[in-house]
Amino acid sequence: MKESRLIVSILAIVFSLIVSIQSYHIWMTDIIENEKNEEILQIGGILAFCMFLAGLIGIVCRKNKNTILFCSLIYLFGLIPVFLKDCDELFFWAIPNLIFCCVCACTGFLQRENTI
Repeated sequence: MKESRLIVSILAIVFSLIVSIQSYHIWMTDIIENEKNEEILQIGGILAFCMFLAGLIGIVCRKNKNTILFCSLIYLFGLIPVFLKDCDELFFWAIPNLIFCCVCACTGFLQRENTI
């Protein structure tokens, strides 16, 4: 189980970099097309930051049950703006974020004790 958390955390960090680059690219395209839509940059930044933070905490503290459950809450917090604003450009990245949240929550609940 700890290996799956490590893999999910590494993927979350890589995906957070991709999300930040993609949201910046969409924002720059909107500026070129004279559409003043800065929501995509803000929502993408929140999603990327939450994925990066949860991935980093997941790597450092992957053996602690409570920390893994906290990581799943961070993943959920990153999903809130994507679903509230109905952001089609970032919905693709919300699905892996939801899967990472489920993996962290399931492995956190299945872990028997805190091992440091």
